[in-house]
Amino acid sequence: MRQNQSVRPPPPEGLARALAVERLRNERLLSLLRLIGVTLFLVIVIWQEVLKPTPRERGYPGLLVGYWVLSVALFVSGCLSARLTRLSSLAVPWLDMPLVFLIQLGRMEASTDPRAVANFTLGLYFCFIMLAAMALRGWQLLLAAAVAIVLEQLLQHWAGESALGEIGGVLLIGLAAGVCDYARRRRVEMVNQVCAEQLLRERLERYFSPQVAQLIQQQADHLASGQPGDATVLFADLRGFTTLSEQLGSARIVALLNEFHTRMVEAVFACGGTLDKYMGDGLMAYFGAPLPQPDHAQRAVQCALAMQEQLADFNTQRLTRGEPPLRMGIGLHSGPVVVGSIGAPHRREFTVVGDTVNLAARLEQVSKLFEEGIILSEETRQRSAQSFAFKDLDLVSVRGRTAPVRIYTPLAVRAPRLRP
Repeated sequence: MRQNQSVRPPPPEGLARALAVERLRNERLLSLLRLIGVTLFLVIVIWQEVLKPTPRERGYPGLLVGYWVLSVALFVSGCLSARLTRLSSLAVPWLDMPLVFLIQLGRMEASTDPRAVANFTLGLYFCFIMLAAMALRGWQLLLAAAVAIVLEQLLQHWAGESALGEIGGVLLIGLAAGVCDYARRRRVEMVNQVCAEQLLRERLERYFSPQVAQLIQQQADHLASGQPGDATVLFADLRGFTTLSEQLGSARIVALLNEFHTRMVEAVFACGGTLDKYMGDGLMAYFGAPLPQPDHAQRAVQCALAMQEQLADFNTQRLTRGEPPLRMGIGLHSGPVVVGSIGAPHRREFTVVGDTVNLAARLEQVSKLFEEGIILSEETRQRSAQSFAFKDLDLVSVRGRTAPVRIYTPLAVRAPRLRP
């Protein structure tokens, strides 16, 4: 199982999908906020200009009503189509700001204090810039800021604002845009991080039980340095698969292995084990790491028996389809291991290493000679003897060890079901 345990950026397509979902949610919220804002603005203007009309301002409520109708149309179309939702964010610089400029220009011409109207409009443009930032697109925020600066400068100039006041307006709009852009970038980084963590969790759950996957995600940096541990290692391999694969097409081989591994991994996870890697028609798993399990030897034996039961059930289905049965050999050994993330910085493998792993692999190979489904060492037998009965097979020599190893096979007696 190869996996870099640090939270790395997800693939570009993964981030693009996550950002697209977040932008669609924000743009629909933006469309709703625009409609609410325009409605409130319409109510205020009608109250001021219709109930207390002045001759020079009577034409602007009609313009604002048209503005409100267009905002309603944008909101409804955005609810019906995701593509049209983007128009709500584009409407901020191209529709909202120019119309507010025209409305405030008319109010400024009729006002006794045009500078106050122009400065009030500055606050409205701040709100529009914040709305534009909700689209999470830097260019739209920059466009909104540029339009706001141009329109506000025109209003302040026609209102007779001083040069210092005009410069202050530009600086304030630029500051507002900068703050909003910082918040936008942080939001994008948050989406990136959430996407990366979700991707990491999905990858971990392919190889680990949920409890172990959660531990690795929480303690990735600690585990990356390598920690000593005590575990039981399991190797499993199909017998005669090479001969069988010569009779099958590539598609049938892949389908067969997928179904076989699905059943075997279910047994590993049900006993609280960790899937280390697939090895063609076999796999490696271990128990007792990275989450300590005092009964890891018992869990490993339980898993080996469950795997053989799964294979027997699988063979029953294969026989009904006229397909030959499969045979599998399993090797188990318990002892000290080193647990950690091993490999190059850009390509790491979270695994266990040590002599315990080597001996478990050798015992899986020995199972071929004795034609037993499960072979385990004296160390594993001693640690699980309270739960299982075993048959003493022989004292054998294995490659890589000078002293012979006594091997056993469990009798077909199941212990009580273990919690993962």
